[in-house]
Amino acid sequence: MIYVWTMILCLTASPLFAETIGNVEYYLPSHGQGWKIGNDLQTSGNRVSTTIIYIPENASRKDSKEFFGVHTSNMQCEGFDKAILEKTMQNQFPKQQVSVNVLETDSDSVLFEWIVRQTSREKKHGWTRMFAHKSGTILLVYETLDIASVKTMGPIWVDVLKKAKLAKN
Repeated sequence: MIYVWTMILCLTASPLFAETIGNVEYYLPSHGQGWKIGNDLQTSGNRVSTTIIYIPENASRKDSKEFFGVHTSNMQCEGFDKAILEKTMQNQFPKQQVSVNVLETDSDSVLFEWIVRQTSREKKHGWTRMFAHKSGTILLVYETLDIASVKTMGPIWVDVLKKAKLAKN
């Protein structure tokens, strides 16, 4: 019986435990599904970075319509204003229309929503929180191809990104 209660407690409390990468602490919401690591990339040399891509537990890397990514880099960010964010996003999605809406900024981060359109049709939608700190930049990104889910998923992921914080050293 103790084993059963321990398992129940672990399963129900698991969303309460934070993940940490670099200096940022974040949580993954369950929203009816679990998450698994779909990819874990690391680079070294002059540009040191780590990227972890989470996908829904029931999806494969090839068929997932959504993902949550965490990226750390030793490169400093260029700034938090809308023009710089749009330029950065446009570089990621060349030959497509990109729009950015800054939702919130503070001294060390910016939270923004972005939309990628191709021939005026929305193709991707996402939310990003970018942290700048003395060691570089950290990005937390939720992206979906399921445009019909944006109104439902948006508030969930904005809340997740707002709760992310720089870990105390």
